[in-house]
Amino acid sequence: MENQYPPPFPFDAMDGALGAADDLGVPDLFPIVASASPSDRSTVLHEVRRKLEDVHAQIRALIGSIDRELEGNPLPRTAMPDAHYPSSLSHEVPRPSMSNQRPVDPLPGGLQREDEDALRVIEGVFDGQNMVGPDGKQYSVPANYASKSKLVEGDILKLRITSRGAFVYKQIGPIARDRRIGALERDDVTGEYVVLVPDVEGDLSALTRAIVAKGDLPPVSYKRYRTLRASVSFYRGAPGDEVVILVPKDAPSTWAAVENVIKR
Repeated sequence: MENQYPPPFPFDAMDGALGAADDLGVPDLFPIVASASPSDRSTVLHEVRRKLEDVHAQIRALIGSIDRELEGNPLPRTAMPDAHYPSSLSHEVPRPSMSNQRPVDPLPGGLQREDEDALRVIEGVFDGQNMVGPDGKQYSVPANYASKSKLVEGDILKLRITSRGAFVYKQIGPIARDRRIGALERDDVTGEYVVLVPDVEGDLSALTRAIVAKGDLPPVSYKRYRTLRASVSFYRGAPGDEVVILVPKDAPSTWAAVENVIKR
């Protein structure tokens, strides 16, 4: 029986994986691996593995340095998404006024190409209506985008300001969410929609009946959440409807994201 050589080594895949190790001389081993006999190739691959471990150790050390640098400057109220968090979406807002923006900041290396093409990249916290930057400045978030993305107060957003003057938003750090059900009410003066969530689930019917009858609310305990008008309009909500909302799981909030409306 003829001797069977091992299958061809995946040099293309190794080349991609070792691109970051160029300074350590790992790519110099490619010709040696390619021409090595089956018995010698094992030794060479062990050397490649050792060098990769060196690269890995350096990367971990850099990450540790970055983590220590960021310990005193954490982003506020972030959390991993839970089961009812929608996938990340982005939205472009065409040509807002930039007269009150700061000068263009230089961007650090290693950013994704979409960030490299932006004049500025700003991260901030969604407050229910706007994104609040690290300097406390507010950036308007389109209501339709916030509604479609089901943004919750406390979510972390990234804003890219492009060379065309467009604002492009993307969710990057969603806060953990709780789902609650309340009664939809509309302020006849301001036109603002709010959701009343009773502390006792059995009190929900009493709230909805009072709202529909336009009478006094019953003497029950409830939490009042503001909602975006665009969210209620999308689901064709009306006063007295039951509303499924998303709110921060472990943090107080004034605003809620509308997940659905249950018509009465």
